[in-house]
Amino acid sequence: MIAVTVLALGGCSLLFDGGKYERGGSPDASAMDAATEDAGVAPDAAVGVDAGVFRCTRHEDCTLAEEEAYYVCVPIPSAPGEFYCADSCDASEDCGPVGGGPAHDEGSVCLPSGECGCNTSEDCGDPLFPSCDRATQLCDEVTCTSNAVCAAAMPGSTCFGGRCQQIACTNPEDCAGEAEVGACTTSPMGGPTQCSDSCMDDSECPTGSGCPGVGPGRHCT
Repeated sequence: MIAVTVLALGGCSLLFDGGKYERGGSPDASAMDAATEDAGVAPDAAVGVDAGVFRCTRHEDCTLAEEEAYYVCVPIPSAPGEFYCADSCDASEDCGPVGGGPAHDEGSVCLPSGECGCNTSEDCGDPLFPSCDRATQLCDEVTCTSNAVCAAAMPGSTCFGGRCQQIACTNPEDCAGEAEVGACTTSPMGGPTQCSDSCMDDSECPTGSGCPGVGPGRHCT
């Protein structure tokens, strides 16, 4: 059984379970140092476990940590410039870039569930997770480069924002926020027009852009 120590700190409290700071009070560095020593938790230089909290310098420190509850790298209120791993976000700022690195790989918007997520691909700041899956509201990795790939993998879908998706549109402006310059085109299987990374003619592109070149795989520029 893990001993639980509660430290009273001028009206705030720390719930220390041997390695994790539970949100609900502002961490105090000196008090947490003492808590760490009392609990016998050794600092981990690789990812910065120190002072009773799991320190971090980027979101990836938390998502790749062995402790499954660690999720997002957020500021320590009482220590400007210092960050720790929390189990959820409280505001979208928690999901944004940390220390010059990318935003959380699941998105820069704090969803009501306390998870980082997205509304459009503009909320996806990690280049390895550039597209927003509107069904899950999570940023996903690139999975396609052309509509032909999607026609085979997910019939009726188009390649939009690097993912096979089925997002209906009536004009190119409906596709803003996903691809650099999205098109509103007929899906490979026919039927309603859908958002796509590629275009076939100028009419599928937003005002002020066109679809140069010949053949498939062209993009609005």
